[in-house]
Formats: sequence, structure tokens, C-alpha cells
Amino acid sequence: MAQASTKPNNTQCLVAGGIAGIAVDTALFPLDTIKTRLQAKGGFMASGGFRGIYSGLSSAIIGSSPGAAMFFLTYEQTKAACERRMEPKYQAFGHMAAASTGEVAACLVRVPTEVLKQRLQANHHRSLGAAIRGTYRAEGLLGFYRGYLTQVVREIPFTCIQFPVYEFLKHSYATKHGRGIKSWEAAVCGSVAGGAAAAFTTPLDVVKTRVMLSTKGVGAHHEYSGVVSTLTRIAREEGARALFSGVVPRTIWISVGGFVFLGSYEKAKEILVDGRIFAHRLHPPVLWAQREDIVYLTIDLHDAKDAEIELKDESISFKNTTDGNEYAFHLDFYKPIKPNEGKKSATGRKVLLILDKAEGEWWPRLTKDSQKPNFLKTDFDHWKDSDDSEDEAPGFPGMDFSQMGGMGGMGGMGGMPGLEGLGAMGGMGALGGLGGAGGAMGNFGADDEPSDGDDEDDEAQHNNAGSKIEETDAKPSID
Repeated sequence: MAQASTKPNNTQCLVAGGIAGIAVDTALFPLDTIKTRLQAKGGFMASGGFRGIYSGLSSAIIGSSPGAAMFFLTYEQTKAACERRMEPKYQAFGHMAAASTGEVAACLVRVPTEVLKQRLQANHHRSLGAAIRGTYRAEGLLGFYRGYLTQVVREIPFTCIQFPVYEFLKHSYATKHGRGIKSWEAAVCGSVAGGAAAAFTTPLDVVKTRVMLSTKGVGAHHEYSGVVSTLTRIAREEGARALFSGVVPRTIWISVGGFVFLGSYEKAKEILVDGRIFAHRLHPPVLWAQREDIVYLTIDLHDAKDAEIELKDESISFKNTTDGNEYAFHLDFYKPIKPNEGKKSATGRKVLLILDKAEGEWWPRLTKDSQKPNFLKTDFDHWKDSDDSEDEAPGFPGMDFSQMGGMGGMGGMGGMPGLEGLGAMGGMGALGGLGGAGGAMGNFGADDEPSDGDDEDDEAQHNNAGSKIEETDAKPSID
């Protein structure tokens, strides 16, 4: 099955990432133990050799699932945001940024378990409980975050190599074959990208291991702190070759790990997204405005160019999947429209519909139901016609706001139907001292007759709306 074309939501990212983390750490833990012992100060045999190569597995499993879940949650959301805002030629920088922020977030969970795991692997403690107690007694809570900065400094260069290469390989393969990439093919891409990144960043991994294995106040001459100081100390005391200790098992481990980790993630994500597991049904924000003969609907939802839109005489139904969530709504119009006429414009961020009313008249509301849905808002940007005066509100024919002036004179309200008996209010003496432009408020009871010029403008705008729904990638200018 091809890789899911839609993006996962937050819950799906967390679940798929957690599955991937457990899968890779359980399968490849022995190679990680060998790598750690090769990088230890005492050497491979002194740190335990091949004995107890599953030491620290419990700590790794406890931390692997939430750590990987946190990474992919941050990575997917940041990547999606960058893809919406960056041109395709700059996407590699977006992938770097997404991977970097993902690692910073994941290390908050991963570092404490990594400290405990590596101390167990190097036989510093006999059990997980002893490792927790010993670390806390020696260094307090901060001891569990020993090497956090070193870990982040190591992981950011690694991910800045791995994930842009990974995304590039996936995109190139999919483009070449003209289809979505399968999960096992994504796993191969992950293996190649991971192996290359692992070889280049081995010196930083050696530094991270030395810092995490050192304990404050215990064997002070073996204590390491700081990335630069540890790098220079190892190079000075053991030679530059020591900085590449464990490069072969690390490269093999991460190449195989990239296959398992990213392959598992893509497969789990595919199953969750395609199966609508943990999918949420949501309403997209909808903005509306009107003219006498036209209704404007703006659906504020990105990646909705291929949305399912069903227009009928008296209703509209919308459905689209964005970021792993299903967005849908149904509205019954106040009065009928012409479903086969009008325009549709879809951009990367929203969908705009211009619908012709069956009868040219102003609606008091969009929906038949007087209770407005909470996702439906007024689109003030499109409410005013470009031909209207600044102070005229086209939604309320008959009310001439341009004549309200400064309230000073409010000439006479006797003209308002039903208020003839209030003739004494004609002067509004209390407000007269305010000065002002004076003028009448207009007649609430009678609709103004539109001028011939207004009729011509409305007819021209109506004709511009098109005789049937047309799709275009360019956002039309309405105002």
C-alpha cells in the first residue's frame, strides 16, 4: 500500500512515533550497547564486553516511546507549517528547522532515560532502581539531565543531515515512479540517510557518551563537561582517532535503525491515517458576506483544493481531510441559490465560493435556521461593495449612514413610522449644543429605490461572477 497522502493529526503522530520508538530500541539495543562500551573511557572489555548486552533495556523502552512520539509530533507540525509558507526550493531548510525543533523537544524526555541506560550499559549500576538512586544522590534532579546540551548539540547536526536527505530521497523516488512512496521504500531512504548522518556526527556522539558516563565527584579526573572542552581533551589525551571510536557499529546501528524506525513510523502512520484511527471530525471556520444578488463564502482551511463540495438549490455540504483530521459542515441556505452558477477559487490556505442567489434580495442571515453555527462568522472584508460609499452598509438598504453627520442636529425624528406623536423631539434640544452636521436619520419603513447606475454596477458584478462554477488557482479580487 502506498504511503498515506494526507498528513497525520497530533494523536496519530504521537501513536505512530511511540510505536516506532519501541520497535527500533527493542530490535537494535545490543548494537547500541556495544557502541556505548567501545566509546567508554575504560574501553570495551573493561566496560563489560559482550556480557549483559541487554543491560538498560527497560530504561530505553520507558523513554523511547514518549521521546519518539514527542519528536514526530513536533517534526510533523513544524514541517507542515514550513511547507505552507516556504517555496519548494527552500523546503530543505524547512526540514532542517522541523527536525531541529523536534530533537529539542524530544531530548526533554530522552536525556534522562539515556543517562540511566548508558550507565547501566557501562556496568556503573546493577539495576535500574540503583541507577536512579545513585544518580539522584550524587547530582540531584539535574543529574538526570547531565549531557542535555551535549545531546542537543549532537542531535541537531545529525537530524539536519538525516531528515533533509530522507525527505529528498522520498520525494525523488516518488516523482520518478509517479506514485506515492510505500512504507518499505521509505524505510530504505531512512536507512541511507541515517547511515550518512551517523558517520559524519560520530565525534559528537563520543563526546555525548563521555559526558553522560561521568559522575560529578566520582573519579574527578574522568569527569567531562562541555562539548568543546571534551572534544579537545579526547583529541589531546587519546588522539583524533578516538573521536571516531565506534563509528562502524554506530553507522550500522543507525542505518538499520533508520530502516526500522522510519519504516515503522511510516507504516503506523499509513494505517492510522487510512483507517481513520484517532481521526477527529471538525468544522472549518466559514466566513460569509452578501450583495443583493450574490453570497460570498470563504472556508478558512489549508490544503483544501480537492475538497468535496456539494451545492444544491438550498444547501451546501463540504468535506476535506487536512492534517489527519476530517473537516466537514452542512448549511441550509436562507433562500435558494443557483448551484450551477458562480465561481470557486481554491488557494493553499482557503476556498472562496461566489454563489448566485435565485432571487435578487438581501437576506437577514445566511442559514434557514435562526441559530447561527459557532463556526460561521461575518466576512467584513467582503461585506462592502467596491462601488459603495465608505459609510454605506449594503446589508441594510434604506438606512443612509452617510447622513448621520455629527449627531448635532438630528433634524427631526417625526418621519419615523409609528413615532409621529413624538414631534416634540424634533429639535433634540439637549444635543443641539454639540453643533454638527444635522440631517435626517432616514426612513426605517421604506426601502430606497436603487439608481439606474447601481443596477448597472450590480449587473456587471453579477456577470463577472460567471455562469457556472469555475476553478482557478488565483485568488479573485472581490473588494
